[in-house]
Amino acid sequence: MTATATAPARLNASGNAEVCLIGDHFPEAVLCLLGYSRWHVRLFDDLAAGLKEIEQGRVAVALCGTKDWRNAVDAARRSSRAPAVIVLAEMPNDSEWLEVVAAGGIYLPVANLDAGHLFPLLSLQWRAWHGE
Repeated sequence: MTATATAPARLNASGNAEVCLIGDHFPEAVLCLLGYSRWHVRLFDDLAAGLKEIEQGRVAVALCGTKDWRNAVDAARRSSRAPAVIVLAEMPNDSEWLEVVAAGGIYLPVANLDAGHLFPLLSLQWRAWHGE
């Protein structure tokens, strides 16, 4: 399932996406959790458009899959206001985890992901981005 089939973009009052999904595939569980939350979510199945938002400092937290995480981390490094990059891993492995963490990303296995794990992480990263 592609992210664009699930929910429309919702932006906060300043026009910034608080949580940005970058890529063309996300686990249904993650989409459902975000869909029923109060987070302002923007979906970018077009990788280039999502990376541009990151580079322009308009995103507090970027979620991506294991296929696109390197591009998201690189875009965050070029941003004057870098978001947290959370890599959603459907099939986690230790070497990939190590590579993501060493690059400054957050590696999140999604097999047993629930609101009690996802939302505190998003909140912590959002607060860090906003300087709280």
